[in-house]
Amino acid sequence: MKKIIFYFDFLSPYSYFAWKTHLNFINTDQFEIAYSPVLMGKLFSHHGFKGPGEIPAKRNYELKNCFRVAAKNQIKFIPPPIFPFNPLAIIRMATLFANDNNLSQQKKAIDTIFDLVWGEGAILEDPDLIKEEMLKKNIPASVIDNSFERGSKLELKQNIKEALDSEIFGVPSFKVDDEFFWGHDSLPLLAQYLAGNDNWNKELYNKLLD
Repeated sequence: MKKIIFYFDFLSPYSYFAWKTHLNFINTDQFEIAYSPVLMGKLFSHHGFKGPGEIPAKRNYELKNCFRVAAKNQIKFIPPPIFPFNPLAIIRMATLFANDNNLSQQKKAIDTIFDLVWGEGAILEDPDLIKEEMLKKNIPASVIDNSFERGSKLELKQNIKEALDSEIFGVPSFKVDDEFFWGHDSLPLLAQYLAGNDNWNKELYNKLLD
């Protein structure tokens, strides 16, 4: 079964939208999805550009656009009042290692964190608050404890390395074969690719790269 790697960061509202909608475009009976949390700040610094939150005009535009996307897709959207915040703790909780290599548990943890951050406006930075909120959502304490273990840290580091090796510069990104599709709005194009309908002018594209 062909694998699709979904790279995301909890600080990215578009990752949230992609999380909520990606199964509308990917048939899990035909494709395996691996969920790979990364720190988008690491991708930005590697490629040498600022995040949208660092450019006031772009920040304001993107925030308005997010409300439009949420309304169009009927997705609950309540941004945290302080943004950005340090996502390291919750990113590690989204690793497969933190979830005892249980994909179902990993998906539940990811869904819970996304809902808390972008559906309820929670600032998940303080360890005590994170633990309290996750336990209220029935996420096992072991997930929280495992996120501090070396295995979670190494997995996150490896995820970032693999993303950079694949020339991924932002999230959400979906990698399949040697291709990747960036942004929640690229999901229809991913669906076309998976269906074998990826028809575009590759010859001209390659000439322009020469």
